[in-house]
Amino acid sequence: MTTGRHAGSRAPGSCAQSAPLVLALLLAGCAVGPDYHTPPLSGTEAPQGWHATLPHHGSRMALAHWWEQFHDPVLTQLVEQADATSPTIAQAVGRVREARASVSTNRAALLPQLKGSGSATRQGGFGGSQFAGGAGGLSAGALNPTLGLGTITTLGAQADASWEIDLFGGKRRSLEGADARLTASEADWHDARVSLAAEVANTYLQQRECEALVDIGAATLSSRQETLQLTERKFRAGFVAPADFAQAQATVGDAVNALEGQRAQCAQGIDKLVALTGLDHDALNGLLSKASAQIPAPPDPGVPDVPAQVLSQRPDVSSAERAVAGASADALASYRSKVRQAVQEVEDALVRLDASERRVDAATMADAQYAKVLEASNARYRLGAGSLLQLEDVRRTALQASQSLAAVKLERAQAWVALYKAVGGGWRDDAPNPHPDHKTTAPTAQGRTHTGSAS
Repeated sequence: MTTGRHAGSRAPGSCAQSAPLVLALLLAGCAVGPDYHTPPLSGTEAPQGWHATLPHHGSRMALAHWWEQFHDPVLTQLVEQADATSPTIAQAVGRVREARASVSTNRAALLPQLKGSGSATRQGGFGGSQFAGGAGGLSAGALNPTLGLGTITTLGAQADASWEIDLFGGKRRSLEGADARLTASEADWHDARVSLAAEVANTYLQQRECEALVDIGAATLSSRQETLQLTERKFRAGFVAPADFAQAQATVGDAVNALEGQRAQCAQGIDKLVALTGLDHDALNGLLSKASAQIPAPPDPGVPDVPAQVLSQRPDVSSAERAVAGASADALASYRSKVRQAVQEVEDALVRLDASERRVDAATMADAQYAKVLEASNARYRLGAGSLLQLEDVRRTALQASQSLAAVKLERAQAWVALYKAVGGGWRDDAPNPHPDHKTTAPTAQGRTHTGSAS
């Protein structure tokens, strides 16, 4: 009986000793916040299908290195040169490194902490003196037989290890938030590269259009100079009035004025390409001279029919979604705003592309026909069957047709660039990684890898 009572008296003590452990395990299940899931999108934010006309019934787009599909080696070289030297890209890489350091710091907070300290002292005294080592120390004495003096060295070392249990999961949630911010910074890095490639491509296309307009202006000036020479001969022979001769001179002046203005605009375009690529003027002019005044024709693009497939490829949308994973309700509102903006940009690009395709066909036909009319009017004027006023009117219309054709070709190419930018097109998986020693890979146009348990 006594034994039984003694055994029974130990049971409450055992429960009391194990109670803190049980309580800790129960509280560990109450981690801070629920697991993260990607926010759902409403039909307004990501509709089921595009309203604009899809080229080629929505065939799949080749997003990676889309500028190569122009088959223009100069454009390809300029985009790659800008990506390699851009300060904007370098700043984005710096933000990725900062985010990576934050992940490392938060990950270290989950590991045991080891602290250590050490000390060393040296003391001297007279021979025959006795020294005692301090607690936790190691002492050694050495006497000098000549002077009768001695020295003693005392060394001390101490180490402490501690591990704070992440009882409520706050540190782990901090790590997940830091990892989400790292992935967002990677998406921002990719977004900077996509935007830079689109800006270089648009600037290059504008430069090619400018060169085409210079050629058109030079041809117009040459034609008007020939007309002026013919009119001057007629005037001196008394076949035309002085007003016709003055008008012919005025049209040459107008052509020179327009041509010089166009050349100045092209010079400004060169300056912008220099700023974007880091090339000097001589090197850039050498590149552009390989195919002067040629506006590259874009390939036939395709767009997936489901908006969600497209929006998931945009790095800015991915960055906003990762910000939601690591932040607050404000980030959720920003994410939904990014998605709506993405839908609008894709729709606008599709409308521009569809309209520009039809306009190029119409402008090409108009330019060819007005060229024939101008040729016939020139022949009539040489034979004296037409007036200078009629000839200049036809020439003005033909000039406008040629300029319109160049402009609509530029519009078509830029609409194509805008579409690829809108869907997040950019670099392949083998693009340079700004943080090769981290396991999270850089986002690309074809896919993204996220690290952490927040997704």
